[in-house]
Amino acid sequence: MEKEQKITEEGYGMFSRDEMRLIKGIFKDNPLLIKTIRKFFFQGEMSEEEKKLLGMLKSLGGLPILRKCLLPEIDPESPLFQFADVYNGISTKDRSTEFVNTEIEAKMLLGKYLDNQFDVLENGKANEIKLRDLVDFGKHTNPTERHIFLACRNALLMHIDTMMQMIKTLADIKEETADERSTRLKKDSAK
Repeated sequence: MEKEQKITEEGYGMFSRDEMRLIKGIFKDNPLLIKTIRKFFFQGEMSEEEKKLLGMLKSLGGLPILRKCLLPEIDPESPLFQFADVYNGISTKDRSTEFVNTEIEAKMLLGKYLDNQFDVLENGKANEIKLRDLVDFGKHTNPTERHIFLACRNALLMHIDTMMQMIKTLADIKEETADERSTRLKKDSAK
């Protein structure tokens, strides 16, 4: 039987208790908001209702949480093995420098794309990088450039969906009660 995960006094994973409360308050039972965020990061056309949802997200202080999920930075205060950035998934073992560099370029573009989308969301700036342009193979004729743009696009699609699922999962985690905390601490001190 799998142990049920709970939000402790310290929080949950890379998120503090306050951040977890914010995640729960904004995203719990709100699949339309999660779908709207996904659509926004895929650069879909936003309806007025969707624009209002994104405005609500911004007014409730949810953008820092969203940024922490989609474009994380290494935090030396995070629990063991709970930090990541866009470069974590690049394997260097038994790979040529040229291939690793191509992956680095793709991840740099991924980070730039996400950062630009946050600029659009936070400051109303224009999109500098269009998702559809990443696979415009008539425009990108250099094989290495094609590889970089396609790898970036594919990583973006997977990353955005994975992070939206993570947010949904985090919003559904229960908070640890005082009794559960007491029992856990007693059990931990007995080890």
